[in-house]
Amino acid sequence: MDRIYAQSQLCIIAAAGASSNYGLPGVGHRARTPQTRMSIGNINLVQQYFPSSMVLQSTWRSRGWTFQEGCLARRQLIFTDEEVIFLCREMCKQESLFLDNTSDWEGERDGYEEQLLREVIPSLTKQDMHRADYTDISIQNLLAEYTRRQLSFDTDAINAFQGIFQALSVRHCWGMPFEHLPDEDETTIALDWKSLQGGERRESFPSWSWAGSRGESLFRKPSADSSICKIELSLAYGTWLTVKDYIESHTLHHDNKLGKLLRVTGCTSRPHFVDGRRLRKDLSRVPPLLEHEDGTQTFAILKRSDNAGYWIYKIYMDLKPVRSEQLTHELSNSMTMLVCRERGWNEGSHIILSPAGGHFRRIGLAVRFHELTFTEKDLRWKLGGHKFLRRTDDEFKSSGMKRTIILE
Repeated sequence: MDRIYAQSQLCIIAAAGASSNYGLPGVGHRARTPQTRMSIGNINLVQQYFPSSMVLQSTWRSRGWTFQEGCLARRQLIFTDEEVIFLCREMCKQESLFLDNTSDWEGERDGYEEQLLREVIPSLTKQDMHRADYTDISIQNLLAEYTRRQLSFDTDAINAFQGIFQALSVRHCWGMPFEHLPDEDETTIALDWKSLQGGERRESFPSWSWAGSRGESLFRKPSADSSICKIELSLAYGTWLTVKDYIESHTLHHDNKLGKLLRVTGCTSRPHFVDGRRLRKDLSRVPPLLEHEDGTQTFAILKRSDNAGYWIYKIYMDLKPVRSEQLTHELSNSMTMLVCRERGWNEGSHIILSPAGGHFRRIGLAVRFHELTFTEKDLRWKLGGHKFLRRTDDEFKSSGMKRTIILE
């Protein structure tokens, strides 16, 4: 599909109606909404349309399979209930509006609306598709936009984005792009994506991939100064390869033959969970950012690895929001957090794991939110004493014991 759209002379976009049965307004029996007109004396006024708003609210833009039409097609003829819009990589023209650029205002308005429409319909240029370093055009941003969209069948979660991967020559493992860290000469998978709302589970995909749950997700590019855990991929015939070794042996393997399991080696920790109401009630120095948080928001607290204080982590659950008491009650004796990044003030993130037989499943992400300067004695009194610090120091630290686990 990426080659079909990229090589097409013109792509017709039906940005009107709730389904393909609606038809194209102005073609056949489907009438268009008349443009409102008014005369005041010798002055004639006509209604002005804003194509970015019309396309933004369309069913077409909410669907997953239509994402590649906007990204890859060079020229698009967009049908709305009000008008037809022509969009290419050089210009944007509305049927209802004639601008000859004779005035500065007309030129500014034309360019501004074109910019807004291009934000609504992201487009990949020929330079993007032939760029050696695909990370420059931020595949993470494209994935974030795509995960907002809806699919009729969960099994299409990666298929509907596969054309973008192919057009940009991006290799991936179950939808997670391989990322090269030039400063470290290493290739990895950035596991610390976060679900913004939490959706239902897609059982066809591994839990560590964004495709494993419905709903909008955000992604962060790995940085060379981050502490990255070692990741090994499972091949179909039962062997393991590091991501770097797998990429270098690309002539022998194919991405669609990769198994759903990851073998990950890194530092793990056992957090203490607390909700926003508890923090505001029990801490005399409430972080300013916390004052604006919903009281039901769940946080994790971990001791800094340098023993210089504590970190508060904000919790983003992959499937659905849960209260702190649920996490503590259901998972306190078995749940663990795996460090993804632990460098710099705003670079701390851990993935939250729950045991599943002999393996683990990802259930959320903990993102560093605020630093606590309380002493251990203060926290022992303020947050429940021995219950808060009942685990060993090694388990309780943000970078605790190093271990190897299997993610499914």
